[in-house]
Amino acid sequence: MHIRPTTAADIPRCVTIRDAAFVDNELVNWLAPDRAKYPLAWRQRALAVQRNKLYQSNAWQFVCVADTDDDFAAVGEILGWARWVRRASEEEAAADPWTRQLSVLDRVESWLRWAELKFEQAMYTSPALIQARDDAFMASAMTSTGFAPIRAATHWHLETLAVDPKYQRRGVARRLVDWGLQRAEAETEERVARGKPPVPITLIATAPGLPLYRSMGLKVVGWDDASYMGFPVEGGSNMIWDASNYWIRDVEYEEPMERGVVEAVYSDSVLPKSSSLHAI
Repeated sequence: MHIRPTTAADIPRCVTIRDAAFVDNELVNWLAPDRAKYPLAWRQRALAVQRNKLYQSNAWQFVCVADTDDDFAAVGEILGWARWVRRASEEEAAADPWTRQLSVLDRVESWLRWAELKFEQAMYTSPALIQARDDAFMASAMTSTGFAPIRAATHWHLETLAVDPKYQRRGVARRLVDWGLQRAEAETEERVARGKPPVPITLIATAPGLPLYRSMGLKVVGWDDASYMGFPVEGGSNMIWDASNYWIRDVEYEEPMERGVVEAVYSDSVLPKSSSLHAI
């Protein structure tokens, strides 16, 4: 198997994989009320969302594809996909090498996909409810202290990782995650040599994904607050990859937060003055 950049033709398969991978995810189902009742409407909306995101200048999306030596799938079949988002610091944004300059045609296509998305949103039976839930989710994400010290720094964020349930536990997810690890590791080495902060990786993990991410060197620094959903549910785990140990340090024990024990905390040198180790 190998990974390659996602194309517009891949989007329907990617949406199918994501729906299958997160069919029991409480957050996804909360953000998509009546998805089971109006499956065609929701699929059209999902397709519009992903087509629009394909033209985001700081996003890098990849699919993992079966090769001739993969006897468990047809050659060329998409097994899973991932979406990496590059978040450059304010002072580095203008010259960031991982932020693409879109061509005129890409900008036109981006506008058309945005218009398509707005049309699909307007056609849905409860657009106000959808928007309200999206806003609640985004407000919680923006006020979360889990990634506070890194939020303004240059870093990579794994926004989406989905593997077809038929092909899970075959190394598909590991390959898609490894793309970001290799980029961050190479960039960190180069930046540290120039006296600049290293580039970490952030992601929010569901419970099933924790073992994989831990095995690849990511550490838990806290959990999202999911109280905005209105019913008891555990928030996703805030995880960071920081091979240089610049941003975080390992701890033997920290007081339990929402659940479990924190595996790492931010280094004192990068903590905001108003923060404490137990408020990350």
